Amino acid sequence: MLKRIALITLTGLALAAPAALAANPAHIEARIANAEKRFAAVCEATPPKANCHALAAKIVAGMDRIEARLGERIAKIEHRCGTASTAKGCHDAADRLAKLKELNARAEALEAKARGI
Repeated sequence: MLKRIALITLTGLALAAPAALAANPAHIEARIANAEKRFAAVCEATPPKANCHALAAKIVAGMDRIEARLGERIAKIEHRCGTASTAKGCHDAADRLAKLKELNARAEALEAKARGI
């Protein structure tokens, strides 16, 4: 019985954690930076390592997910705040949008590099 409760709890946490962490731009930025470092170490090495193609495929899939999340957040902020920055929670919308768009551009650039392998 205790094992079953622990398994259900851990499964719930595993499913909830990525969504909660994805809401944090610092976490997304760290994920992109980690993927950039891994890609450079494996695929941009001379000669490229054997697992380069597998890593590139994982990076493409990961960057697709990150771009989708960032796109959703950008659309949500633009919809909620629009051009009026007087609404509640919109005082720094321009700064947040700029940061999210910069992260989206980094993710797109890394995905393009990985697709080129």
